[in-house]
Amino acid sequence: MGLGGCMIGSYNAVGIKEALALPEQLLPQLVVAIGKPAETVMLTEAGADGNVAYYRDENDVHYVPKRALEDIVLER
Repeated sequence: MGLGGCMIGSYNAVGIKEALALPEQLLPQLVVAIGKPAETVMLTEAGADGNVAYYRDENDVHYVPKRALEDIVLER
């Protein structure tokens, strides 16, 4: 498996600023995690009931249900 990356939208900008000793005028706006995942993650379709709760199976595979594009995009 190769390296992967993902954008992280929920993070502690001040904590990251302090950890990286960034200058006063800089504040992180986005965090990108790059590396090899420590677990197996599988994207799946959301259930018929719309449930998008994450779950794990008996082999500790992490499932991340996603809604279909046509379910979240409004047409005009």
